[in-house]
Amino acid sequence: NILSQKVDTRHYTKPPADKVQYKYDVLPVYAEHDKDFVEQTFLIPLAKYGYLVLNHHLNFMPGNAIADNILIAISESRFVMPVITENFLESKYCIYELEQSVLKMIKKKSACIIPVTADIKHLPECLKSLVTSVILE
Repeated sequence: NILSQKVDTRHYTKPPADKVQYKYDVLPVYAEHDKDFVEQTFLIPLAKYGYLVLNHHLNFMPGNAIADNILIAISESRFVMPVITENFLESKYCIYELEQSVLKMIKKKSACIIPVTADIKHLPECLKSLVTSVILE
C-alpha cells in the first residue's frame, strides 16, 4: 500500500509557476457526503480568491471511467487537496485519488498534496506521516 510508506518531503519543492502549466490550481478530494461542508469551507473561498478549482461534477468527462477521470484530474492540477474525514476514509475512490496523488508527488519530487483533516476520531497510521510531513515551503 503506497499510503503506508513514509514519504520524505524534505527535498521536494513547489513547482515553479512559470515552468509548469496546469489547467487547475487545486483538485479537492472529498467524500460526497461532505460536499456541502467542503464547498462552503474551501471551494467557494478558493474560487473567490481567484484559484481555479476542479469540480468533478462539472469537469469529469461523462462516459469516461471514474479511474480515468481521476488520473486526468490529478495530472491537470497543480495541487491535490484531500479533505480527510470519516466519510473520506470509507470511500474507495477517495483513497484511490489519494494513492495516485502520492505517486505523483513521489515521481515529481514535488510537494503537490495539501492534506486537510476534519472531524477525524482516529487517523490511520498510514496517513499520519502524510498529514504531518507534507509542508509547502
